[in-house]
Amino acid sequence: MSWHVNPPELLRSLHAERLWRVPTREKKIYLTFDDGPIPGVTHQVLDILNQFKAKATFFCVGENIHKHPEIYQRILAEGHATGNHTWSHINGWKSDTRK
Repeated sequence: MSWHVNPPELLRSLHAERLWRVPTREKKIYLTFDDGPIPGVTHQVLDILNQFKAKATFFCVGENIHKHPEIYQRILAEGHATGNHTWSHINGWKSDTRK
C-alpha cells in the first residue's frame, strides 16, 4: 500500500498540520510533474496523457522553458496547467545547508 494513499498513523501524527484526507465520492486524481520541460521525458508524458485524454499540471523550471520553448508551448496547446518551479532548480542533494 502506498504511503501517499494511506500513510502510517505515526507519520500523520508527526505532520498533523497537513491535510491527509478529503472526504469525497468523486473519482478524481490530480497529476503533477516537476522540473520540466525536458526533451524526451516531457514528450512521453504528454503522449501518455493524450492517450488517456487526461490533463495535468506541469511545474516548470524557467531555464528549461527558455531552453525548450517548443515543449512548453505543446504543454499549453494541449490544455494542461502550468506553475512556476523556480528559474534555476538547484540540486538539493548537492547543496550545502550549513550557514
